[in-house]
Amino acid sequence: MKTDELTRDGVAPGQARREAERQFGDIEKTRRYLTCVDRRVERHTRWWWFLDDLGQDLRYGIRALGQRPTFVLAATLTLTLGIGANAAIFSVINTLLLLPPPFPHADRIVQIYETNAAYVPTPDKMAVSRDNFLDWRRQSQAFDRLSA
Repeated sequence: MKTDELTRDGVAPGQARREAERQFGDIEKTRRYLTCVDRRVERHTRWWWFLDDLGQDLRYGIRALGQRPTFVLAATLTLTLGIGANAAIFSVINTLLLLPPPFPHADRIVQIYETNAAYVPTPDKMAVSRDNFLDWRRQSQAFDRLSA
């Protein structure tokens, strides 16, 4: 702009440019200074831009969802069921597989059962009758306790 002003005043174009640069100062130094100032300003105000964009996005999202209440209901129910099922499954897996059993000396717990040797293919584990269990409990000397 200073070059144009000097040219209008009658100075030759090359000389006008040199004079404008001389009056203006070191262009590269000024460019570096302005870039630094710009970065500092950007760094201090960037979070305001983020908040402004976030507010605009939220308002747009609420308006868009208000136009389709059926979709909002379906999406909400789907998310609710998914999150609930995920929480339930994690609770079961956590209790059964991840946490140690809530017994002292859990490494000494055993399972006993009955088998029928007369069963031809392979003797399978069978459920113990109530009376047999009570007899085992009363007569047991190898176990501290028995429970069913």
